[in-house]
Amino acid sequence: MIKHSLAKISLASTLAVVLATPAWAQDSGSDTSGDIIVTARRTEEKLQDVPISITVLNKEEISKRNLVSTADLGTYVPSLSVNQQFGPEKASFVIRGFTQEYHTAPTVGVYFADVIAPRALGPTTSGNGAGVGSMFDLENIQVLKGPQGTLFGRNTTGGAILLVPAKPKDKLEGFVEASAGGYNMTRVQAVLNVPLSDAIRVRGGLDWNKRDGYIRNHSGIGPERYRDTNYIAARLSMVAEITPDIENYTIGSYSHSNTKGDVPKMAYCNRQGANAFPSQVLTVLQGNPSAYANFLPYVSCAQVDRQAARGDGFFDVETNNPNPREEIKQWSVINTTTWKASDNLTIKNTISYAEYREWANFSLWGDNLTVPANPAIPSFLLPPVG
Repeated sequence: MIKHSLAKISLASTLAVVLATPAWAQDSGSDTSGDIIVTARRTEEKLQDVPISITVLNKEEISKRNLVSTADLGTYVPSLSVNQQFGPEKASFVIRGFTQEYHTAPTVGVYFADVIAPRALGPTTSGNGAGVGSMFDLENIQVLKGPQGTLFGRNTTGGAILLVPAKPKDKLEGFVEASAGGYNMTRVQAVLNVPLSDAIRVRGGLDWNKRDGYIRNHSGIGPERYRDTNYIAARLSMVAEITPDIENYTIGSYSHSNTKGDVPKMAYCNRQGANAFPSQVLTVLQGNPSAYANFLPYVSCAQVDRQAARGDGFFDVETNNPNPREEIKQWSVINTTTWKASDNLTIKNTISYAEYREWANFSLWGDNLTVPANPAIPSFLLPPVG
């Protein structure tokens, strides 16, 4: 079992100078001919003009696939694998074989509005702070495959994932969407876009999602269900056209996720060691405490056998954590000022501040080790379990 609390604060500032023929784009993410516009090279370009391997999901595809967190991307993006060992809130990504090990930085960077998502870098694998609550009201998602260090900095050896939020538009619009499903799932999304004047536009959104867990715990200790969903996220953005050539774009976001987390399933054990323990433990009386080496296989196989006797399925576990918790709070402010100095020169400055706080209490192995009754083993010879 592991318990930890973590706070991460990040402050970033980026200045970019672009010398290029501009690619004009509408707010919808496509130009007047319907071409898809991406920012894979830190400037707006048509997708077919970008000379890298890239997969793009537009807002219609995000909605149809019901993408709730970045962890869902592995199902729909070729060459992208997702490690959800500790739940979707702490997902990490693998592209082209570049993986993240314990206590190491991720190899695939996740960016929201051109700013790196806060990285937890805690004791367990966790690739980004753009988990649940970051996927609503997006213009598109861009998955860049291969090293991206030149334009996106370190820890992008495998690639980068760009989340592009919908930008405030110059017309009054909005929507409310409610969903219901299995495991008591309830989700509500609401977005309102308001042009306050010809020069100022505001867009706000809310995403609330709750669902019971689908992993069943049979130990009788702690909750009966794991892998639940319970988060609320809010976003407010504003575009101010200071002059015809200077634009200021500010985004404020907040999310709070509080779940029981995830738990692995114990599936295998050392049968040879487990079978040897009942006879070997008697040698302790003769001064040979090394026989205890097979005690762990003995109690581990007992749990595997209990699971088999119940007929447990893939989503059935047995864990002894009485109070599991996976709670994450984060908020950020991103400000981007763009100055179109000329038809061929654009200067852009981005500054951001973010905080990430996590409280966790979960089982690393999904164990509920208890000693089965065995008349061949005197109780006073058994070491404590737990």
